[in-house]
Amino acid sequence: MDDLPMPRIGDGEVLVRMVSASINPGDFLFIQNLYPEPKKPHFPRQIAGNHGAGIVEAVGANVLLEPGTLVAFSYYGSWAEYAAIPAEWLIPLPAGYPVERAGQMVNPITAWDLVVDSRVRPGQWLAVTAGYSSISTMVMQFAQRRGINVIALVRRSHQSFDLRRLAPPPFLTFRT
Repeated sequence: MDDLPMPRIGDGEVLVRMVSASINPGDFLFIQNLYPEPKKPHFPRQIAGNHGAGIVEAVGANVLLEPGTLVAFSYYGSWAEYAAIPAEWLIPLPAGYPVERAGQMVNPITAWDLVVDSRVRPGQWLAVTAGYSSISTMVMQFAQRRGINVIALVRRSHQSFDLRRLAPPPFLTFRT
């Protein structure tokens, strides 16, 4: 813990006042100095936290966002009161969007990247493990929207949540 000066912003950057910052497994690797490059921390006085949400306080030159805009991001330095973040890393959110959800936008970003990086094409099959996890359910929905068939692997079925409603047939669920 330390007091640091207010971050300064440059061209294309935004000063964000944090309102929500999630804690993810990667953050624990980061604060233990186990995170690989390019995000390897540089101690001392390195600010942790890779995901969050906040209110735009000020903008640098060539930034179209307005002060007062609620934004989410997956970048650096979310475990602080303020962060200087490049505008291209910010996701503008509607006014009134729940801040507890805004700080967790990393899950949809991760899910989308997993579908894209899988290189599975429409009509092909994608196997998703831990089918009831938040990431997996998002992956299934993104895959369905792209016309990709899904096989969900789960430990046990949950009567209160039917995975088949996330993606139309063909859809297979296997218990392991």
